[in-house]
Amino acid sequence: MQLMYYPDVLNPFKMISSTLSHADFWHIFGNLLFFLAFAPALEILINSRWLYLKVLISVSVITSLSYSMFSIGTDAIPSLGLSGVVMGMIGLSAYMMPNAKIRCFLWIVWYAKVVYIPAWILAAWYIGWDTYDMFEHGNNSGINLVAHVSGGLAGYFLGRLWFKQRRDEYQYELDEEINYQRHKRNWNVYQTSNVGGSKEYENRIRQKHASRNYENFIQRIHTYVETKRDSDAIVLMLEDFERKRGSIEIYEELFERVESWGPSRTMLCLGRLLIDIYIDQRLYGKAVDISKRCHTVSKKFVLAQGSQLILLVQTAIKLQQYDLAYDLVKDVDERYCGDLDRVHCKILEIDLLYRHLGVLEESVNKLKDLINQKPTTHLSDIKKLEDELIVERT
Repeated sequence: MQLMYYPDVLNPFKMISSTLSHADFWHIFGNLLFFLAFAPALEILINSRWLYLKVLISVSVITSLSYSMFSIGTDAIPSLGLSGVVMGMIGLSAYMMPNAKIRCFLWIVWYAKVVYIPAWILAAWYIGWDTYDMFEHGNNSGINLVAHVSGGLAGYFLGRLWFKQRRDEYQYELDEEINYQRHKRNWNVYQTSNVGGSKEYENRIRQKHASRNYENFIQRIHTYVETKRDSDAIVLMLEDFERKRGSIEIYEELFERVESWGPSRTMLCLGRLLIDIYIDQRLYGKAVDISKRCHTVSKKFVLAQGSQLILLVQTAIKLQQYDLAYDLVKDVDERYCGDLDRVHCKILEIDLLYRHLGVLEESVNKLKDLINQKPTTHLSDIKKLEDELIVERT
């Protein structure tokens, strides 16, 4: 009795406690049966436990206030039970997923069948029937019909008020899933003779899902790049990178799109990822091409792994991309740390200046600096380069 809601006393605590209280086992069993038919899917769609809880509390308060207003001047009895909130979930379902099919058991005398009814039809049926009973019987039916009707309407309009954007975001996927599940039910009837067709349809649906998810992914990246939130874009790109790195086409397509949006840190990071993948797959020419495009954005562009630098520079030289090769290898001490053959890099830098770029004096000065550092490796290469420069100068 202490947890029941009395319509003539506006008690916020009892507005909530009354929805959690029930008269007997069958009362709570019936309410939970209907609650669990709608509420779990809505919780997934809302995707926020706090917003979900906010809906439940709001419906509880609205149904209690509605009952109090409707009971003014009458001898209304106290109320308890979850049915108002259940109707709120039904009303919210009518807004959030109107075309979702609810599995129902239809039983009329000797006729029994499982049927799938759209959520909006069920909502219209329950709310409409209770509205008729409410005006026909008022508060004399022994059931809080006001809570039923106000809860159903509250659920629907709270959805319009709070979740319109959320509904728009997932509506396409939800409709596709509804079509897919309907197809599966139809094909289960003819499974033996139509297995091939069913698999073909399932594959088509999966492809549509994948395409839609990819476009959403691209749109999020674009939003981050446009608003200069490159760090967020990079984090998003790195999600599941190890799992997806085998699908090189994904990153090639993404790089083309990001490059078309203009220079950005996101493009440079994506370039590093692609170069890493290309080198792993021994596609060195493609790695050089990506390096060149990244260097047009930033002359300070560095690779993700310094150990890949020499291989990439040597490939660029073979492709006669001498300016690019020099941009890649110069100033390695300032640009790279960690695993890197620095002496070899400096030899390549000097060789490029002397042999391919025609800058003799600078190459001589850099060779002197290298010799003064007293390297312990590549001594024969250094000696050979020194002899060639001496001959060239004379």
